[in-house]
Amino acid sequence: RLSGDGSLGSWQAMTPMSSARDWPAAIQAAGFLYVLGGGYPNFGSLLSSVERAAIGADGSLGPWEATTSMVTARSVFAVVHAGGYLYALGGYGGASSVERARIEADGSLGLWQATTSMTLGRQGLAAVAARGYIYALGGSFTSSVERAAINADGSLGSWQSTSSMTAARGYLAAVVVGDYLYAI
Repeated sequence: RLSGDGSLGSWQAMTPMSSARDWPAAIQAAGFLYVLGGGYPNFGSLLSSVERAAIGADGSLGPWEATTSMVTARSVFAVVHAGGYLYALGGYGGASSVERARIEADGSLGLWQATTSMTLGRQGLAAVAARGYIYALGGSFTSSVERAAINADGSLGSWQSTSSMTAARGYLAAVVVGDYLYAI
């Protein structure tokens, strides 16, 4: 738990997930914590399964339950939440592919559908959604960045290169704060 001064309290164990996962993607949306894909052990068997747990007001997690699996089994990939959809991008097993699923009113996921693939296969990438676009950064130790417009129906427009980062990066993180995109 974060305190008012930004310090961290002690860590607490939560309900374990249903499946062991190495290098999954995780995201919070619609009052749930979603954990997607990964491999186990390591890259021995890539997973397409998705689990979710409700997030309580006190930070606790409800029981983990399966929701709709992705079309593509993938690990070391990125997940983004935008406009009522989850998007899974790239990764081992996924290369340049992108798929999306609608978040239903009850927090379950609709069917995953392929949408416009990135121009470059990326493993260990970071991705963010901002100002009506999804940005894919780095991965596969490249400095390139590309973006695709998010259409009204949740599909993506064509991917276009934009300004590259100053250094090649893989297994990075990215965040948007105000008008700035940070690659970490």
